[in-house]
Amino acid sequence: MLNFSFIKEKFVEHKKMFENFFFLSLTQIFNLVYPFITYPYLIKTLGPSVFGLTVFAQTLCSYFSMIIIWGFDTTATKEIAIHRHDRRKLSEIVCSIFILRFILWCLCFSSLYIIFIFFDSISEYKNLYLFTFLLTLNELLIPLWYFRGIEKMKYITFLTIFIRCVFLAMILIFIHSPSDYLYVPLINGLGIFIGGIIALYIVFFRDKIQFIVPSVNKILQFFKEATPIFMSDIVISIKDRCNILFIGSFLGMSDVAIYDLATKIMGIFMQVISVANQSIYPYVARSKNMGFVKKFMVLSLSTTVLLIIIVQPFLKMVLDYLSNGLSSTLLLTEILLLSAIIMSISLPIARNCFLVLGLYKYLVTGSIYTTLFYLVLILIGFCLNLLYNVYTFALITVFVFTYEMLYRLYICRNKRILFY
Repeated sequence: MLNFSFIKEKFVEHKKMFENFFFLSLTQIFNLVYPFITYPYLIKTLGPSVFGLTVFAQTLCSYFSMIIIWGFDTTATKEIAIHRHDRRKLSEIVCSIFILRFILWCLCFSSLYIIFIFFDSISEYKNLYLFTFLLTLNELLIPLWYFRGIEKMKYITFLTIFIRCVFLAMILIFIHSPSDYLYVPLINGLGIFIGGIIALYIVFFRDKIQFIVPSVNKILQFFKEATPIFMSDIVISIKDRCNILFIGSFLGMSDVAIYDLATKIMGIFMQVISVANQSIYPYVARSKNMGFVKKFMVLSLSTTVLLIIIVQPFLKMVLDYLSNGLSSTLLLTEILLLSAIIMSISLPIARNCFLVLGLYKYLVTGSIYTTLFYLVLILIGFCLNLLYNVYTFALITVFVFTYEMLYRLYICRNKRILFY
């Protein structure tokens, strides 16, 4: 028989964790439904090649987003979770991160103009890349790390839904032919800007965070602490986003659209894993309960496998609808979904084990080794003339995720962190 008193006790004990998971899950459910409307409409209206071009531009600018984030989403969340009852300390953390992100944003914007000088293929679509750069306002203006740290995920949910609804309404109004492709990043950027203003109002007026100028040493300390996370995140972005750049270079923009759709489906499962990890992170950061993390890993793996099995019978129908009949998406997606299973084990080790215990050097060394492994696989593919097949890039992704997971498990066993 079910012990309801025990369930109630556990729910009360971890109420914030369940609340965080609920709001983050609600956000991801909305993100899950959202592509069912926008993706088929944009592919049909813009055409695979033009739509692939917008995806290529987003991928390039996503590297700027990675630089602006610089790992602060993780380290700042941890600091805020620890000091959330100290108003002065909160103000110091928040202002330090905003100052660092503004400096990085300016450097990225300047770098974009340097890219225009040296790459004619990109400068040919200068306006597209400039408008797409507006997407980085999400990292500059919306402090997801703050809301996660104070465990008020409802703000993230409301802001995400608001931004998405603005974008959805405006693309249906303004985008009717391939010549309207510039409206895609412009409208998206406008929604993010409005959402950012609302987020800043919540932080500095509703929550009464004071704007102060922290010392240079304090700002540099936050920068230094976040750098290992940045290195780790860059590896993830190389595995995921460099493939888009290579596919655009070796195959063409239509294949970019196909691969992007497959990664979007994979990303849904990745987001479920990420949301669960974000939900438990404040608790684990405070308690450092590795036994809880170990149990969570088992739950994460089993849930991910179960979800993929449930989705499998409907996958072809969903892909045909989303891609407007583009071929090659089913097998490609099935290969990439193996990565989600691997990450259900690997991500909890990185986020709720290495990071919580301060084992930053293993995130850095793991990032370096994994990056080198990825580049070696790309080089082998190039030498063997295999990079003209989109499935090669999917297999490379799976191999790299597997290598990264095995490295992290080896460190855990060697240091007797989770396995002893």
